[in-house]
Amino acid sequence: MTAITLILCVAILVGCSNKEENKSNTPGAPQTEIRQLSAPADLAIDNQFVSWSAVVNANGYAVKINTTDYDIVFDTTLNLNSLSLANGTYQVSVKAIGQTVGNTRYTDSDYCAVLDFTKSSIPNGTYRMTFAIYDNKTYDVSKADEMRNFYKTYSINSTILSMQTIYPDRNFNDLTYLKTFYDGLFDFTGINTVEQFWDAYIESFIDERDVNLFATLLAVSYIKIENNLLYAYHGMASPSLSTAFTSYNGVIILENPSAVSMINSALIYIDDTIIETPITYRDSGFNPIFIYKLSVTD
Repeated sequence: MTAITLILCVAILVGCSNKEENKSNTPGAPQTEIRQLSAPADLAIDNQFVSWSAVVNANGYAVKINTTDYDIVFDTTLNLNSLSLANGTYQVSVKAIGQTVGNTRYTDSDYCAVLDFTKSSIPNGTYRMTFAIYDNKTYDVSKADEMRNFYKTYSINSTILSMQTIYPDRNFNDLTYLKTFYDGLFDFTGINTVEQFWDAYIESFIDERDVNLFATLLAVSYIKIENNLLYAYHGMASPSLSTAFTSYNGVIILENPSAVSMINSALIYIDDTIIETPITYRDSGFNPIFIYKLSVTD
C-alpha cells in the first residue's frame, strides 16, 4: 500500500512539472527579446557643446569624459562648461542607455569613438594686430605703405556698402552716377574708371587728416588679456570695458562682446595668436581678417 502511494505521488509531481513546462511553452505566450542599442553617431564638439545623433529606443545618454561617467542626459547635447572642468585636454564619448519597450529589453550601447576636447586659458599679455587679410591679399599693417593700401581697400568696400545701404536705389559702382552724385564736390580730371575714382576719393580722404592717425587706429590695434578678462583698444584710445571669456578648442567665447565692440566678430586663439574675423558684412563678401600676435607678456 505504501509503495502504491509513493508511485502515485511521484506521478502527480511529474504531471505537475510537465504541466508547468507546457504552460511556459504555450504558443502565443509573450517572450522577452534582448537587443543592444547602437552607439550614438555623429559625435561633434562645437565651442563648449558636445552633440550626437539620437538613438531609437534609448532612455537617455551617458557622457564619459576621460574615465569619468557623468549623469544621464535626456537631450542630444551637453554644455561641457557646466561640468566645471579644469584646463586641459579630455577625451569625450557617449553611450545610449537602454530600457524595456513592450516585449523587448534594450541594453546599453557601447561607447562611441572618442573626440578630443581642449579647455584652456589664454596667457596674460598684449596682442597687437600685425596682419590683415582681405580679398585674398595679406597686408602687413606694421608697414606704412601696406597699412595705407589695406585701409584704402577696406574703406572703399566699406564706403560702397554703406552708401548702398543708405541709398539702395543708387549705383555707386557706375562712374556716370558717381559724377552726378559728387558733382561740384570732387575733381574728376583724369578719372576714367570707378576703381580710379574710389582710389582717389579715399586718398583725398586720408590726405585731409594725419595719415599717422590711421596708422595708429589700424596698425596699432590691441587686444589685452588679463586673468581671463579681455580688453580691446587702439593706440590713441583707452582700453575698453573688460569682458570675461572662455576658450574651448581655440575658440574664444566672449561673455559680453558689446563691451569690447566685438559683437559681430569671431575670435580664435592659436599658438599665441588671436585671429579676429568680423562677420558684419559676411553676406556681402566683405570679410576682413585681423591677426594679433602676442607682443608683450605681463
